[in-house]
Amino acid sequence: MLALCACSKHEANPPVTVSVNGHSLSVELAITDSEKQKGLKNRKNLANDHGMLLILKKPSDVCVWMEDTRIPLSAAFLDERGTIINLADMEPLNKTEHCSARPAKLILEVNRGWFDKSNIKPGMTVSGYPQI
Repeated sequence: MLALCACSKHEANPPVTVSVNGHSLSVELAITDSEKQKGLKNRKNLANDHGMLLILKKPSDVCVWMEDTRIPLSAAFLDERGTIINLADMEPLNKTEHCSARPAKLILEVNRGWFDKSNIKPGMTVSGYPQI
């Protein structure tokens, strides 16, 4: 099982716009291992309709946690087609692991409650992200 920290802004990858269920998000990409390790760690806030998309090398059983992450987040675990497998609401500064229900290729992290507010559920598809 692969475990990642849901964790300072990294400017190496320009943000992209993804959409799901008629809602758009500007997301930073975390592609390298160090970008995924850093994640949203130590940030004080995350703008509305913004997030981070962690892109895994191949579909894997994966978990995220919030040990050094100050912002309450929700995570969507996505398969290789961008379909949401499952969602998790996470508490800041917490080591509780939140895992994909089956192998995931992508993890979309947003402000906690964004998925609920946007009526986004498992089975819906996220589009617009780069195929890496």
